[in-house]
Amino acid sequence: MKTKIVAMLAAIVLVCFAATTVQATNWTNEGEDNLWQNPANWDDGVPTGQNTWVDLDGDDYALIGSGVDASVNNIRMGDGSGKSGHLVVDGGSIAGTGGDGTQARVFILGRNGGAGRMDVTNGTIDQWHNIFIGHSGGGTGEINIDGSDTDWEYQRLVIGDEAGTTGVLNMSDGLFRSTGSAANVVGGGGNATLNMSGGTIDFNQILRIGIGGDDGNVNLDGGLIIGRGEEGTEDAIDMGDNAIVNITDGELRLAGDWQDDVGDWVSAEKMSGFGVFSMDNIIVDYDGDFTSITAIPEPATIALLGLGSSLVMLKRRRA
Repeated sequence: MKTKIVAMLAAIVLVCFAATTVQATNWTNEGEDNLWQNPANWDDGVPTGQNTWVDLDGDDYALIGSGVDASVNNIRMGDGSGKSGHLVVDGGSIAGTGGDGTQARVFILGRNGGAGRMDVTNGTIDQWHNIFIGHSGGGTGEINIDGSDTDWEYQRLVIGDEAGTTGVLNMSDGLFRSTGSAANVVGGGGNATLNMSGGTIDFNQILRIGIGGDDGNVNLDGGLIIGRGEEGTEDAIDMGDNAIVNITDGELRLAGDWQDDVGDWVSAEKMSGFGVFSMDNIIVDYDGDFTSITAIPEPATIALLGLGSSLVMLKRRRA
């Protein structure tokens, strides 16, 4: 009797395991047209989203173009030593669907020595839980966002998650917004860089920069970065020991009053304006709800710019 019960329990465990095991679908591009929607480009047909890991690997990128609406559970790009994966979203959309818990609806770019890259232009990406750019095991990841119609909604972002990883997020236009309750991290342990020249990044929760053993770099050269923090608190940002924020153009807007903290960051060489660690290059304004941080060139630089303009005008007059 005991033997039968043990056998039945073992069978139940195997069935449950099989039901919850994530099935991987691999990109092959054997159709040779780079199109996501072409079944010939996948080893098991176009992925549909329920408990599916999509593995992008190889020299050929996968394209989600205009009119294509993709939906999957999880995506890995460049998972494994020597592997690389590349996804391009140009006018199409990709939604995270299916699955439960923190391991569902996950973007991973660069893990276990691999390299992942994603380029988004005027695309829609939504219903995603976690985005890891440079996840673990020495992986490297890069995301490039452009296009005024780009709208990317997610819950949690981590750039440079673990020691030995490298992650880069470049944004020049569009909207990149978090809606979850977890912290967003630029430099959790690896080397992380956020380069922004346009568009809007809206962090719904606290933004942690350089909290691990390597640098967390934020280069703001245009656009708007908003740190809202937890509602009812002033925890909009955490500038770790390895945080470096340089502002030349654009605005960093933080919920709460951070006027005194900005001076501390500049003194600690964690924040600069035009690469100079001086409050002469930083403008801070608090409106009762948000602290706005922008930058101006130092007086010497302004003088040089003025001199350059005068010389140009002089040359035109002589001409």
